[in-house]
Amino acid sequence: MAIDACRKLLTEEEFREVFDYNDHSEWGLAIESLADIIGEKEIPINSAQLKHIEESFALMKLNPEGRIEYLRELMTEIKK
Repeated sequence: MAIDACRKLLTEEEFREVFDYNDHSEWGLAIESLADIIGEKEIPINSAQLKHIEESFALMKLNPEGRIEYLRELMTEIKK
């Protein structure tokens, strides 16, 4: 769900990279890659997209290792 919610934020190549992990049942790598691409490129996201990413990390019982906090800073709703 997080991948779909953030699809328009990624280039075609980035989407293929993330989706390939997903397609090969590497869901953890897929969500980590998604979060890393958004964070590295400082792509603004909205609260719904962040919620999907947070929920994905939680469902897979993955440690986001600071990713969520950084992505929260990129939320469009709190940018000035």
